[in-house]
Amino acid sequence: MKNIDLTPFPSLCFDPRRMKMFKMANSNRLKKAKNIGMKLIQENPFDLGTLIYLSMCLGKLEGNTENKYYLRMKAIVQSILYTGDGNTSESSIKISNIGDDGLLVGFLGFNGKRIEDSNIDGKMFSLWESSSGRKLYFEYVFIFL
Repeated sequence: MKNIDLTPFPSLCFDPRRMKMFKMANSNRLKKAKNIGMKLIQENPFDLGTLIYLSMCLGKLEGNTENKYYLRMKAIVQSILYTGDGNTSESSIKISNIGDDGLLVGFLGFNGKRIEDSNIDGKMFSLWESSSGRKLYFEYVFIFL
């Protein structure tokens, strides 16, 4: 049997550089946010949060809203949403990073809040609920510690 490295990876949501990038972008310090984002995206070209903020910064700085990072982000979001509709735990939307659920609710137009993380039949879920009682399930397919 092959040896597999099972060393846990830290969740992207705890990366201080990523958080700094988000703060810079939200405070309209777009060049600084772009520079941080370009370094982060080299390390992980599929990080949804970084792709969202980097494409937003490039869109505002260069007027190019259809940049390659936006197109990559759009393709990733479409692929994630293809995994399920989120209406039940069985048809949950599969995510791999803590925090991606919070990003995806915006794309879905879901108006609700995260109510809990749940373990259902040995699987981990992030459960969201709207004020009308509609639930939205995200299943963590990888848990990063």
